[in-house]
Amino acid sequence: MRKEIARTAVPANIVNASMYEIPSAPRVARSGICPVCDCTASVPAFTSPDFLHGVPGEYTYVSCQQCHTVYQDPKIVVADLSLCYPDAYFTHSVPTQTSSAPSLSSGWRHQLRNAILIHADGAQGICESPVIRVAGRLLAAIGPMRRRARFGLMDALGRKQGESRCLDLGAGNGMTLRCLSRLGWEATGVEIDQVAAEQARRFSGCDVRAGALSDAGFRSGVFHMIHVSHVIEHLPDLKQTLELCFDLLAPGGRLVLIYPNPNSLLARRIHKFAVTWDPPRHLVIPPSDSLVSLLRRIRFDRVRSETSARFAVPYRAVSRRYVRGIAARGFEAKAQMSDHLFKLFETLCVMAGFAVGEEVMIVAHKR
Repeated sequence: MRKEIARTAVPANIVNASMYEIPSAPRVARSGICPVCDCTASVPAFTSPDFLHGVPGEYTYVSCQQCHTVYQDPKIVVADLSLCYPDAYFTHSVPTQTSSAPSLSSGWRHQLRNAILIHADGAQGICESPVIRVAGRLLAAIGPMRRRARFGLMDALGRKQGESRCLDLGAGNGMTLRCLSRLGWEATGVEIDQVAAEQARRFSGCDVRAGALSDAGFRSGVFHMIHVSHVIEHLPDLKQTLELCFDLLAPGGRLVLIYPNPNSLLARRIHKFAVTWDPPRHLVIPPSDSLVSLLRRIRFDRVRSETSARFAVPYRAVSRRYVRGIAARGFEAKAQMSDHLFKLFETLCVMAGFAVGEEVMIVAHKR
């Protein structure tokens, strides 16, 4: 990771010029335009330090008056984005939960997993045991069992007949890539962070290309599925990246997006202390309906969105620590009973049709 910045002349639009001489402090520049809808009208949302890792500075967020996207303005200068990701950032970690990666054994567990995937996703394979075949059909109708068979991956990431190639944009430490590969995908990753890319390459055994998606060298229409989990909020060029994803998808292919929900129950209750915002790393956090509209303008079809409360417990536990003034200690925090009760309430709200889960999940298809 880059630890310092060159001391050159400070551009005229740099706001925190006094910070420019501090090696670990990123520069920011005014934008004045919504990265989702291009509206120039906004209202202040909040100003916050980096609660997670303690990157120096105070970072200001505004809310677009047209589409209500929350975005950073002034925004981190692209050349200094690496200063926001210290060595302790999670993408540099070596995955320890290797038990969540699929087993390649030929035992009954493996046969049952295959039976579930055959019925859930139409995956290729033959189940010789009538008992396991029936059990697979029954378990495939249960959401948690389907996800367990995919090693925690959501339904939209299952490989269907005729599909082969997928891309994990923002491969992190390679855990998702490894699971996708074991599910039968010909999985490729892209990771902007050189250290994380090397870690993902070693752990997953997949092709992981370091750098930006625009420089990865893929040809148009090559992927049947593109997975983008907790990445779009970090992008300085959100629209261009989504347009490139559209180009890289094969006809009928799907884009799977997961990102923090700016309208989550936690964000509504404790505002700037919510993990949702993660300044200064999160640059843009659009409401689900705003991002759905953008995807449709890009010509994606069959766009559907939902929210999930799956991470409500750790999100609230960490956010409680921020409220108490305990910061710069990473993402680990001890959960309390109140955090579990909060998740239960949020889950019930989501089940009732309220889009207040901690994550937005969007699936969009190329025509």
